[in-house]
Amino acid sequence: MTLSPQEEQRREERAILAQLLLNRPWIVKSEDPDLFLRIRDYYEELRTWFHNACGFTLLKTKELFKLEKVPGVAQPWMGIQQFQKPLDYALFTFCTRFLVNKSETEQFVLSEMVEEVSAQIHLAGVDFSLEETPDRQSLKRVLKKLRELGVLHAIHGDEEEWARSKDEKANILYECTSVATLVLRTFAQDITLVRDMEELGAGVYPDNQEGQNARRRHYVFRRFLQEPYVPDAWFLQKDDRNYVLWQRNYILEQLKTVGLQGSRYREGMLFYAEDGRGETQLFPTARSISDVTLLLAAEIRARQQADTPEFPTTPAGTIELTRADLERVLEAMRQTHETYWSKHDRETTIAELVDQLLHHLSEWGLAVWNGGQQVELTAALGRWSGFYKQQLGEDAM
Repeated sequence: MTLSPQEEQRREERAILAQLLLNRPWIVKSEDPDLFLRIRDYYEELRTWFHNACGFTLLKTKELFKLEKVPGVAQPWMGIQQFQKPLDYALFTFCTRFLVNKSETEQFVLSEMVEEVSAQIHLAGVDFSLEETPDRQSLKRVLKKLRELGVLHAIHGDEEEWARSKDEKANILYECTSVATLVLRTFAQDITLVRDMEELGAGVYPDNQEGQNARRRHYVFRRFLQEPYVPDAWFLQKDDRNYVLWQRNYILEQLKTVGLQGSRYREGMLFYAEDGRGETQLFPTARSISDVTLLLAAEIRARQQADTPEFPTTPAGTIELTRADLERVLEAMRQTHETYWSKHDRETTIAELVDQLLHHLSEWGLAVWNGGQQVELTAALGRWSGFYKQQLGEDAM
């Protein structure tokens, strides 16, 4: 069906707003009044689509919009990048619980928060003492993140200075914002009865066919929306795989709502953004390790297309190799391309570069690696290829 220019413009606007809701924790009116009004105009359409497709709730108050997101499968890279250990997350939760009881613009000093949070976290059986430098650094990271999110405003004082200070009387004066009450999400089930992460985000559905259909649809859409690549084999339940296969046209059409175009390949569906100018993180990134990844894709393809393929290929289209194999390939690549590589990539050890590459590949669904010696390159990597134009001549495309 051909859309009129006005309908096409509205579709593009809706897709942009949907992506913003997916990529930001919330949209606050005081920070971006124009964006707040644009979302308000599309609120009912967006609320309905996210609810039907993903089971997400689009919260609306006089001050903000917040899309309550839940992953289909929790991945390590979905955490808060600045956080380094479980204590950071525990402190974030307890600090936020403290703020829930504060009114908007209410001021308080850090020592007040520390006193209450320390008592609560000890009741939960967690060891915590600000006399220990690592614990003090954990709280510093949490406070800085709360400020970055706009949950807190620092009126007087600084987290870095406080964390370095040996003075027990060192303090920071904070002011609470309207966002604080909406940071922690609510759950339909009693979370004390939850046994694993998947169950925590699964939601509650009617015990009938309609409920099962909704659960399956939400699970599939959550994975496609929040993970860079999900081949059929990663849907472990047969019913979920069948849904992806049988409803592929519906899935492809629906994800256009959030600006994603997709194609069906033998191993599964692959999606890309219609417009790379938004806030969605896309591959390849601007980091040099993405350049190395693209070069690796071309190098592996060349080696596999030789008369005798160098590495075994599985029926699912994945390529199996070891970390030692990858180090050998990367060393050969560096010798060939080092003129064009960054100073860091030229001078770092191959072992360190392989570590960075494996983490990058894993985060983007281009490899399966569990930290050991075995590596499985996914079929999605074969959809990419990279080269330096200078090496092929100025007429190369």
